[in-house]
Amino acid sequence: MGHAAPPHGDSQERGNSGVFLMGMYEIQVLDGWHNVTYADGYQGAVYGQTPPLVNASRPPGQWQTYDIIFHRPRFGPTAACCAPPG
Repeated sequence: MGHAAPPHGDSQERGNSGVFLMGMYEIQVLDGWHNVTYADGYQGAVYGQTPPLVNASRPPGQWQTYDIIFHRPRFGPTAACCAPPG
């Protein structure tokens, strides 16, 4: 395997992207290896709402994947939320 270029930038400036669910929830995709950012901005977080359970980042140049398990919110007959997303 070749050598990866060292990462540049800090916090949200490093490899920042996301996966959107239902047009409302963004699962954060971020280079988090030795990269301090705010809790709900780490990779795997529901951006702006819930931090990830762990920071499972691997070093630059190593293949990394994670699974997203998302349960949509459920609404009652009055459109009030009965079960939040989880």
